[in-house]
Amino acid sequence: MISRGEPRQMDKPEPGHWLVRLVKGGPSVPACIRWCETTVEPGEPSNLMHGTRYRFLAAFINGDPVPLDRVWLTRGTPIDRAEHDFRVADTNWAMTNAPAEPAARPTERVDLRQTSIPF
Repeated sequence: MISRGEPRQMDKPEPGHWLVRLVKGGPSVPACIRWCETTVEPGEPSNLMHGTRYRFLAAFINGDPVPLDRVWLTRGTPIDRAEHDFRVADTNWAMTNAPAEPAARPTERVDLRQTSIPF
C-alpha cells in the first residue's frame, strides 16, 4: 500500500479503494483495485489448473470490472473498504429504487435544479 507521504508510481498499480468521477460535474463513485484469484489458465478458459491459483490485480468501478488503468490513472480520493462497499450497495439501490438520483446515473453531470434537497 502507498503511504501518505510517497507519490504513487504510475506504472505500478497497487490495491486500494477510491472515490472517482466518471464525468466532470458527476457524482463520486466507488472504485477499487484488488487481488483476484482464478484456477483458469489466462487466455485459455477451457484449461483448468487443478491445485494452482493464478493471482492478478483487477479494477472495479461501482462493482463492475474495468481496465486497470481506468482506476489507477484516475485521480481519486482514498477511502476505506467499508466506505467502498457501502457506496457500491447504495448505487445499486439507487439504480433500482431511485433512478432520478445522481448515484443512479454516474456518467451524467449532476443537475442541481433536478436533484432533491438532501435535508
